[in-house]
Amino acid sequence: RSLRASERAKLEDALAALGATAKDGLRRIATYLAWVLVDEHGDRMFGDDEIAVIEAKNYAVLSDLFTKAARVNGITREDLDDAKKNLAAAPSEGSFSD
Repeated sequence: RSLRASERAKLEDALAALGATAKDGLRRIATYLAWVLVDEHGDRMFGDDEIAVIEAKNYAVLSDLFTKAARVNGITREDLDDAKKNLAAAPSEGSFSD
């Protein structure tokens, strides 16, 4: 889903508080996905307290979801490339069907 301007500002504040390690990059992507993944009723599928659940999912699925969500929300190619580099550096465990 596309974020409202007020949501995007809150999300950017949350992301800015994270560091620059690969683990932080994965946390950024998981946090972003927690904010934009919704069910058929438009309700968030993951709360802020469930970000670790997203981090444990399959790398390929997270990468694909992030790419699509970024496109919907106007994330730049540079932002996307940086995030993917950080995601690729993090260990991948589990799968999306866990």
